[in-house]
Amino acid sequence: MPPVLAVEVAGADGGDSEEALREKAKWYLSVGTSVVWVLFPEPREVLVISSENEARFSGDETIPAHPALPELSPQASELFIQISLGR
Repeated sequence: MPPVLAVEVAGADGGDSEEALREKAKWYLSVGTSVVWVLFPEPREVLVISSENEARFSGDETIPAHPALPELSPQASELFIQISLGR
């Protein structure tokens, strides 16, 4: 059974390219995952990809809840708290 949400994180030192992470997201969606979040530690952006659309969020912008996860709608900045504390 595929996960409802998949999260990929770009490496802090370059890691996977955005193109490579988009390909991973495409694969997750093809096997039934509802939504994929791709986190970019620098510049602290979240790319949300679903079969319906995609959008980018940063700072205090709220990631809208997906119908499959109706109670999950954090601010983008919340996903980078550990990075902030480590600096």
